[in-house]
This record gives sequence, C-alpha cells and structure tokens, in this order.
Amino acid sequence: MSNKAAIFAGGLGGVAPNLVRLIVNYSSPSPQHIISQPVSYFLAMVGFAVLGALVVWVFQETNLKQALFLGIASLFQIGSLQSAPSLTPPTMAPGTQASISLVSSAYAQPPPNPPASAADRTLNLTADKNIPYTVAFYRSNNSLISSLPVTNSGSVAVPPDAVKFALQVGESTSDSYELPKTSGAVIKADVKINEKPTSGFLQGLGLARAPQYDITARVQ
Repeated sequence: MSNKAAIFAGGLGGVAPNLVRLIVNYSSPSPQHIISQPVSYFLAMVGFAVLGALVVWVFQETNLKQALFLGIASLFQIGSLQSAPSLTPPTMAPGTQASISLVSSAYAQPPPNPPASAADRTLNLTADKNIPYTVAFYRSNNSLISSLPVTNSGSVAVPPDAVKFALQVGESTSDSYELPKTSGAVIKADVKINEKPTSGFLQGLGLARAPQYDITARVQ
C-alpha cells in the first residue's frame, strides 16, 4: 500500500496528545499520579493509534504532515490536555452544610462568645504512603484559616483559633477532625491514604481525571 508511512503517522498522531500530557505531567515540579491501571491505559493508547491510522486509511492520505494532523483530529483529545487539579482546600470545613433561614428571628439574644483560642499547639502527621497532601485548618464557624503542604510525615503549627482540620490529596478531601482546645497540646494523627479504583482505559481516553482517594486520620 502506497500510504503505509502516512498510516503510521496517523497512528502516531492518535497517541500524540496523550504522550504530550504524560510528558508535561511527569516533567513538572509536582507531577500527578495519573495512571493507576497501566494495562488498561496501554490498551486505550493502542485503540487511539488504530483509530488514527484507520482515519488516514479511509481518506487515503499520503502526505505525512496531513496524516499526523488527521490522527490527532480524529480523537477529539485536545480537552484531555488538562492542567493539574487545584490543590486549594474547600473554604468551608468538609462535612458541614450551610443553612439558610427563611424566617428572621426577632428574639433578643446575647452576643456570641468570642472564638476560643489555644496557642502553641502542634499537629504531628504520619502518613502510611509517601504521597504529598495538604492539611487545612478551620475556625469554629467552619471557615478556612490556612493550609500547608505535607509530604508523608511532618509537624505543623496549629493556628490559635483553629478548632478542626481536614486533609486533601489532589481533588479528594477527608472529613474534618476536631482539635483539642488545650494550649501547648501535641496532637498526633495517623493518616491513611487509599487510592480509589479508576479505569485505566478511561484515563487513556482522557475521560478520567486525577485519581481519587479515601483519606482518613486517627487522631490521638
């Protein structure tokens, strides 16, 4: 067949967007773990290559450059070149819900007590996996105070007005955990991070985003 080289170029174009996505991700300063099932991911890549080659064969394209572009265009994968997920913690503490009152209260109420403050507390975190994560601290009204990155294990100073904390890996966030209100307290938290099953085939298609995690902490 006269356009064998073009067919090969179409197959290469079929996998090119995914290859670029992998190269960009794993060459970045903070790469994301995006392949949880390599075999299924590989099968999806093979499917893309076959589809790109098939399109070139159907159109009987012989120009290598045009064949490469046909392979890329046939997959509609441009949307899969997505940026890394945001690592910004939620502004409200996980597990809380904002309530809306439809009837205003006319009762006289005493002014609310000032938020509790406990200084010089330390949170010692130990994770069971070497996966970077973020710890976020929240006030008594569930609003975010601050967040800090942690790699596996580390000690973090607790803000004086923090009453709870939560953990985040990628786009996954744990429940919130109460903090003791004793000044000078040293809190220990054993963190467990388990990746949820994800289809490697969908990852190859660019339809599955970054892996999702179950995150729990045992606070002592």
